[in-house]
Amino acid sequence: MDAFQVSGSATARPPSISAGGFVSAATFMAAPNNQVAPGQIISVFGQNFTSAASANATAIPLPTQLSPQNTSITACGVSVPLYSVFPGQINAQLPLECPTTGTVTATVTAGGQTGTQTFSVAAASPGIFTVNGSGAGDGVILHADNSLVSSAKPATAGETVVIYATGLGTTKPAFATGAAANLAYNTVMPVTVTIGGQPATLTYAGLTQSLVGLYQVNAVVPAALTGSQPVLITVNSIYSSRGGVTMSLQ
Repeated sequence: MDAFQVSGSATARPPSISAGGFVSAATFMAAPNNQVAPGQIISVFGQNFTSAASANATAIPLPTQLSPQNTSITACGVSVPLYSVFPGQINAQLPLECPTTGTVTATVTAGGQTGTQTFSVAAASPGIFTVNGSGAGDGVILHADNSLVSSAKPATAGETVVIYATGLGTTKPAFATGAAANLAYNTVMPVTVTIGGQPATLTYAGLTQSLVGLYQVNAVVPAALTGSQPVLITVNSIYSSRGGVTMSLQ
């Protein structure tokens, strides 16, 4: 015998979700330290989600199946919209149909096999996206010309900057799971921002148009601040974003 054939693939083993594997895509902090909220962009960590290097959504509304193995997630009784699928990570939007308290069971299906895991939910779970993708360090915060606030191009007092985040809770009007925002969807719960420990005046807190699950907070930079300063978002005076996110000021 001078040859043989191997059948099956990496997803011959059932998919499995890591304990604490449902996290905010902005912070990668696991529940219960950072619960996830309906409508939020989340990341799911585990194994055997796909045998391909990756599979990415190419249209909006987001699909509910991706990858050669037709990878999907169900949670709260509905299919979860997917941004991308990797062997060990799925990026998705938590359905708006999910409750705002308690524990939810989710099922991942890949290649006809399933894995389940529970996670915690809350009314809000604010997280600021960061440049390095770790959930800490310089935030994804833009000037009015859409350039990045950085040490090379810091923000100034009185300037309105755009802070990109997720997990700020329900909006008015409501929007459909997996669909892009097409107008100004304001958060229902009050949102506050501090920059360098000082309160910032907000001109908008809600969804970013043309995107799914991405929120933005437009904030006026307080006076008398320089250097790298911490930025914190709080929703309804209860739910706060992770510490360690910063922005450069002059």
